[in-house]
Amino acid sequence: MRKQILVTALCAAVVAIPVASAVAAPATQTIDSVLGGKETPKFDKKKFKKTSVEVETTTSDAANPGGMPPKATTAQIKFDKKDVKFNTKAVPGCDQSQLANTTTETALTNCGNAKVGTGNATAALPFGTGGTRQDFPVVVTAFNRGDAKGILLHSRAGAPLNTTTVLTGTIAGTTLDIQIPPLGGGVGAIAQFQTKVKAKDYVQGRCKSKTIKTASTFTYTDAPPASASDTQRCKQK
Repeated sequence: MRKQILVTALCAAVVAIPVASAVAAPATQTIDSVLGGKETPKFDKKKFKKTSVEVETTTSDAANPGGMPPKATTAQIKFDKKDVKFNTKAVPGCDQSQLANTTTETALTNCGNAKVGTGNATAALPFGTGGTRQDFPVVVTAFNRGDAKGILLHSRAGAPLNTTTVLTGTIAGTTLDIQIPPLGGGVGAIAQFQTKVKAKDYVQGRCKSKTIKTASTFTYTDAPPASASDTQRCKQK
């Protein structure tokens, strides 16, 4: 189920702030979460079984004349605790120092046994005339953290950028908190990010209520926080 539920900038109160520190218009943020690799997967009603989870997010700001999306600094994704479980001790771990400034090939050489998923992303940078947005494809490889407390998202942009960014995710229960470092010296932004995680029983699922819910909140340097959510139906065995 490819539902993209856009949403809400969380600006609860209006306060007087200097024009120089004002943030941009609210972000248009989406999230799409698929458990089990199917639109309507079939799971046991009670027992958790190994499966996969795929998450895709998009960020945009239609009001930006250059087309640049807001620059995200954190993403919190809350998976449905009734139907999703993570086992971060299912595979060996990898330290961030083994991934920093490496190509995808070198990262896999260093930490291949800690790999838990793959994906892709789109990095937006204001390299065009007058700061117009240009998009660059990014290869994403997910690794289990060395301390078994989360996930490392190795993101490699090829030529002409030839740069690597590692996003650090912390998993507590069914909540994933991701720290997003500045891109392109602070001028770049993530327009789209997709990762599918599947390794042994690293991800586990069931269908207790026939509806699997995912909620998220994103923060940015140049826009108010925004939230997005998704719902997926499942069948009970």
